[in-house]
Amino acid sequence: MKRVIAIDGPAGSGKSTIARMIAERLGFDYLDTGAYYRAVGLKLRDAGFDGDALDEDISRVLESTVVDFDRSNKRFYLDGRDVTDAIRTKDAGRYSSIFSKKKSVRDFLLLIQRRFADNADLVAEGRDMGTVVFPNAWKKIFLTADVYCRASRRYEQFKEMGSTVTEADALTDLVVRDKLDEERQLAPLKKASDAFLLDTSKLSVDDTVAAILRFIDYR
Repeated sequence: MKRVIAIDGPAGSGKSTIARMIAERLGFDYLDTGAYYRAVGLKLRDAGFDGDALDEDISRVLESTVVDFDRSNKRFYLDGRDVTDAIRTKDAGRYSSIFSKKKSVRDFLLLIQRRFADNADLVAEGRDMGTVVFPNAWKKIFLTADVYCRASRRYEQFKEMGSTVTEADALTDLVVRDKLDEERQLAPLKKASDAFLLDTSKLSVDDTVAAILRFIDYR
């Protein structure tokens, strides 16, 4: 396995933006694991499943499911269909949290995620990168932020996508997602014991990147 920087944290903590920038600065590949969970969540929703679905039924659907990221155009594809915009919606985030509790889903995506580190140094961001997917990662970071700060960031993201959600909607969505992510029995959201904890509530993006680069002793 190549060098892996694992960045975990709840929704709205800034991990996607920060992970991309760290990867660019270091010349590492970037892995957005949340996008894969969102794509699978949409697939299972469209297949008529809900949170009570059995793992064996989910596995049968996933056997023929293909989730791809095209590095050349930065687009995500689900079974050949471009879902780059669809996976960024509030609905996709909700189904991601619902189905990420399923062992069948996590097993399906685990190998996909780990393959990214076979041939290239990697910045991987998600919710269990440092605890489950890459427990022996070269560096581990856990980003957090005040829930109201995170909700404001999510609201701005939704606005940019043309969504009509309110700031109150964004806050409610975050509270629900945090509960789902933290309380699931399988790979819950938590800080790895050896991860660098960084609260981004009062930090700019540039300040956050600088703090992480100092932590990994970047030259």
